[in-house]
Amino acid sequence: MRISRALGSSGPTLTAGERDAAATADGVVEVAPALTVLDGPFLGQCYRLEGVQRSALIGRGTESHFVLPHPTVSRTHARVFVWKVQELEKAKIVDMNSRNGTYHNGVRVDEAVLEPGDKIHLGDVLLRFDLLDPTEVRFLDTMNARATEARLDPLTGLCRRSVLVQEARAALSQCQARGEPFCAIMIDLDRFKVLNDTFGHPVGDEALRLAGAAVKRSVREVDLAVRYGGEEMVVLLPGAGLSHGQVVAERIREAFRSQPIEGAAEWVLTASFGVAEGRFGEELGEIIRRADLALLAAKRAGRDRVAVAD
Repeated sequence: MRISRALGSSGPTLTAGERDAAATADGVVEVAPALTVLDGPFLGQCYRLEGVQRSALIGRGTESHFVLPHPTVSRTHARVFVWKVQELEKAKIVDMNSRNGTYHNGVRVDEAVLEPGDKIHLGDVLLRFDLLDPTEVRFLDTMNARATEARLDPLTGLCRRSVLVQEARAALSQCQARGEPFCAIMIDLDRFKVLNDTFGHPVGDEALRLAGAAVKRSVREVDLAVRYGGEEMVVLLPGAGLSHGQVVAERIREAFRSQPIEGAAEWVLTASFGVAEGRFGEELGEIIRRADLALLAAKRAGRDRVAVAD
């Protein structure tokens, strides 16, 4: 939703040209309310309320307008409302009975009026509220596109391995602090070299694209799916134990098998899976190592199956 900020009021200074271009007949600059991630997953991501939208739900659930896939964020955590007072728009945030609370400038609140620059903590995710003019909107759109490009593997659409360094370790730490389980699934496409050698690398690339899409469809929004290297992938499941990890691995395995590959119609896309649940105090690297050992056991047992770590 577009809202109005009086010319000369607080906020970034516009040049004369920008001021003239943005001004409306009643002497206001059109601006948009926005929330930007300052700390947490998708650092720098910005969500704007535009058009006729009068409120936005924030949470880790896919039903949210602004999805924050972090285990400390509730499925429906908070909602932002906007309304007009004398041609200027106001905004407030309302907590939706979240587990970890909504904090406004360091104070836990049930609701609070928002001003530009206010800091909002939803669980361990830090947001900033702003009113953005058109120049700022274009700049943030560019930065968001660059951040997405840096985060995602362009072939599979999964996260790059570098994401494991910060986000996965932070999620594991949160689970351990709350005494919740944490599960890792290692995935390796079966006979991928044979596929490449037989049908060519473009077909191999298509198989990787299909595999990445199948993984994304098969996991929760809070889970972290990463292209680990080559034809290997890893899925991390905060708050999930071994049995849930096995269910997810089987779901992905079946999704792979149902994917026809263009240019290799007779090829059945299969993979081997290793599942490991983290032990108390165990480092992320060790959990992944045990999942990888289980994957190797699945390979030795004949491929196209799920094996569980000891």
